[in-house]
Amino acid sequence: DEATYGWERLNKQGAVLVGIVRRATLTSYIEKFAEAGISVASFTFPASALHGAARLYATPPEGFLATALGDDGEIDIYGESAAHPVFSAQFDMPAQRAVALAISEMRLAPGTEPIELIGILPTPKASPATLDLSAHALAYAAALTGACPRLAPAANLLPSENRSTNSRAMFVPTAVLAALLLLVGGAVAGYGAYEQKRFLAAINQEVTRLQPQVKRAATADQTLANSLKRAALLDSFRGRSKADLDALNEITRLLAPPIWTNTLELTRDSLVIAGEAEQAAPLLKLIDGSPLFRDSTPAIPFVRSGQSELFRIKAQREGQ
Repeated sequence: DEATYGWERLNKQGAVLVGIVRRATLTSYIEKFAEAGISVASFTFPASALHGAARLYATPPEGFLATALGDDGEIDIYGESAAHPVFSAQFDMPAQRAVALAISEMRLAPGTEPIELIGILPTPKASPATLDLSAHALAYAAALTGACPRLAPAANLLPSENRSTNSRAMFVPTAVLAALLLLVGGAVAGYGAYEQKRFLAAINQEVTRLQPQVKRAATADQTLANSLKRAALLDSFRGRSKADLDALNEITRLLAPPIWTNTLELTRDSLVIAGEAEQAAPLLKLIDGSPLFRDSTPAIPFVRSGQSELFRIKAQREGQ
């Protein structure tokens, strides 16, 4: 049979919803509305109307199943999942069995609880108290897509030559105002860029003017740092003589007669002393007990010579 179709894009991944209807069926509807004097802009189908209306104010949850009981006793099921961006079907069977089949087809998690079809649609601010929207969910979805075709797009089965459209002249004032707003916004942005450029130029000029003073200050700081370093070095040299005399006095006190020495080498961080003593081994502990020396060790093994022992001991100066 001759047919006509309509389509809409579902997501950015390329999924497309396509509706096909016999042309004779569509023609009969067109004739009925024409006889009633009603202009028609669009004919759509349940899956497309529900998909658009559900996104009018919010994004529906990922992976859901919605049901509604039809006038003829059949159960209408609509859902969305990763496997089926749109699933829409009617079942003439018990609701529990229909839901189980839909869950399997959509590859949803077993045990997924269905929600009412009206639950995925925007809640109206006001409606007659006698109106049960849950019993007219499909009609309500079609009304929403018809009222807001740009916010809730739906696949249009009506051929373009049969569509009734409103004049777009009403949008001319809005377009003019939008153009003026863009011009004003561009002028403000351009002026801001110009002011920023002038400000940067003034800053660079001031930096150039102050650069010689900055260099002089840096030179003065470097000179002061060098002077302080030289003063510290002189103080260090001045303190070395006293430290060396204190070390010499300390070792003279420690190695009292009958101990005697024939060699004493004193450097900035070490002491080497050689001589004779009745017992050389206790000298290590004696030297380490001083606050000026540490880590004393025999430089060579102790050697017995008559009534005394020859020693050569090396130690580190404490704090040097």
